[in-house]
Amino acid sequence: IEGREPPALGLCLPCRGRLRAAPPLDETPEALDALRARFRYEPPLDAVVRALKFRRLDYLGRHLGVEMAASFGPELAAIDAVVAVPLYWRRRWTRGFDQAEGIARALANAADLPYVAALRRRRSTRPQTFRGKAERRVNLAGAFVVRPRVGVDGLSLALVDDVTTTGSTLSAAASALRAAG
Repeated sequence: IEGREPPALGLCLPCRGRLRAAPPLDETPEALDALRARFRYEPPLDAVVRALKFRRLDYLGRHLGVEMAASFGPELAAIDAVVAVPLYWRRRWTRGFDQAEGIARALANAADLPYVAALRRRRSTRPQTFRGKAERRVNLAGAFVVRPRVGVDGLSLALVDDVTTTGSTLSAAASALRAAG
């Protein structure tokens, strides 16, 4: 129907009912104070994330960000700003957008927090899929830097990515943010 917002996360009610909350982690990856995920990356959420990334259904990123804000509201009270884990410029150019940025901007907007484009991916990295934890860490070593003239010193930041498996990407991005203060 023209002008109607798609169902939340693009899912029908029965599929939405199949979404499972992500459990708390036993161990937080290094460089992170905490790690939270809204849903488990399993059907039907995996199809939602693939549609966001590869079919450019941007509204799905907005829905994910709003879901995160609603779920993590009390924890977000201690946050000063929201930052996304960036794609390398060539991948962003090829896709036409950055899915983690879309989620992060929606989260920031829903939580009434500023969004800060603080990070830059300084080199292209190989996809993390099918890599073990050690390979992921090596692949991302030194991949992120804080953009010049972006002040993050002393801020408490929520760092957002679209999918977290081992936490290696978030840890590498957080390390760059910590090095900048």
